[in-house]
This record gives sequence, C-alpha cells and structure tokens, in this order.
Amino acid sequence: MKMKTWKKAMLILLMLALSLIFVSPILLLLNSSFKELKEIYLDVLALPSYLEIDKYREGFEKLYFVDS
Repeated sequence: MKMKTWKKAMLILLMLALSLIFVSPILLLLNSSFKELKEIYLDVLALPSYLEIDKYREGFEKLYFVDS
C-alpha cells in the first residue's frame, strides 16, 4: 500500500514539474509584453516597472477589434 502511494506522489510531482516547464515560457512572454524593450534587456524575469498597455491598444485599433 505504501509503495502505491509513493508512486502516486512521485507521478504528481513529475506532472507539476512538467506543467511548470510548459507554462513558464507563456508567462514570461506575457510578462515581457508589458515592458519596454530596454527593460527586457536589463532583466527578463523582473516584473514591469509600470504596465505599458499602449502596444495592446494600438494593436486592437489596427485590427479593428473593437468595431467588430
């Protein structure tokens, strides 16, 4: 019975590690999208000093996302 529980715990830890590996690039991309280019070069993992949403606003305006 103990061996089955141990295997299940190891499987859960493995799945958590794999999910972190797959999700972390997406989170890094999202984090970097709110930064200026200079901030990205200085420290990729740091949080943005302020949320720069002008890029998103400009993208939505060019795609006419709001009008449709």
